[in-house]
Amino acid sequence: FRELYRTVQKMCENKSVAERFILGLELTKENATLREFFDMLMYYVRNKLLCDDTQHRSLITTLELIQKTKELHKKNINARLLVENLILKLG
Repeated sequence: FRELYRTVQKMCENKSVAERFILGLELTKENATLREFFDMLMYYVRNKLLCDDTQHRSLITTLELIQKTKELHKKNINARLLVENLILKLG
């Protein structure tokens, strides 16, 4: 889980869209890893929400976006498309 948490940190803290796309491409290779990634991403954003009082609206919107992406993944939507769309919307 530590490696996955580091991936989430890189995804959230890295400003380079190209590098986030590379991370996203690696994540989409396995469905189980992608499900765990969405869960870990939600955990990471929730923790930021608890620690940062200034970005409530932005972080809540991010959580809603992650939840929607997670639901679409369960409906067998193309994983790479979902991750790339999430990256662009989070960017």
